[in-house]
Amino acid sequence: VAGEEPKQVLIRAIGPSLAGFGVTGALADTQLQLFNGNTLVATNDNWGGSAAVSTASNQAGAFPLSPSSLDSVIYTALPPGSYTAQVSGVGGRTGIALIELYDTDNLQPFSAQKVTNVATRGVVGTGPNQLIAGFVVSGNTAKKVLIRAVGPTLGAAPFNVGGVLNDPILKLVRSNGGDTVVRENDNWEMGNDAALINEAAAKVGAFPLAAGGRDAAILINLPPGTYSAQVTGPGTTTGVALVEVYEVP
Repeated sequence: VAGEEPKQVLIRAIGPSLAGFGVTGALADTQLQLFNGNTLVATNDNWGGSAAVSTASNQAGAFPLSPSSLDSVIYTALPPGSYTAQVSGVGGRTGIALIELYDTDNLQPFSAQKVTNVATRGVVGTGPNQLIAGFVVSGNTAKKVLIRAVGPTLGAAPFNVGGVLNDPILKLVRSNGGDTVVRENDNWEMGNDAALINEAAAKVGAFPLAAGGRDAAILINLPPGTYSAQVTGPGTTTGVALVEVYEVP
């Protein structure tokens, strides 16, 4: 969260309600925790039909939740800083979940008070079990974004994450009544201007990608619309990956 004032955000961890969208294997009971560094800022198990949450969800264009559903929601004002929302299953349950972040403030265009990036780490499986980051470009003009699918760099110092996806493939898809592939990338230095990728990463405060590495990246100007960044591995390879979407000034 950038700027100097708190930002009102709506964070939802959807599991049970995914069944209504035909998702199989959805997490039956989600728990949502919000951290600033190692400090627990807020937590929620069942959202409980809060009127404030329902109003904020409607204003943000989020699909409604049943008041009795076991989905989790945090609706709060966050001071500028970096945060992590972590989703787990109550009682050790496992399954597919959707985590959403909505900026619910009404601010003037070009305000510095904004959510500047989102990133999600998860396990990339095969077939439909890919890692997906959906995002919306609003307004009337194109927005420059940097999208990255990081695997190998996560496995190296200083992150030292185990079981990473060794060769992530990144696909950018636009939803416009159907799904249209906008661009794909395998290794980040291939098909890109590596200098521009590095420059954009430095502007937004993203850690650098290893030269010659197999992480993937896309730097692109996108017109207003609904998009998804989809991460898979070649063939049947699986592993942990990080998908990131940055607004580039």
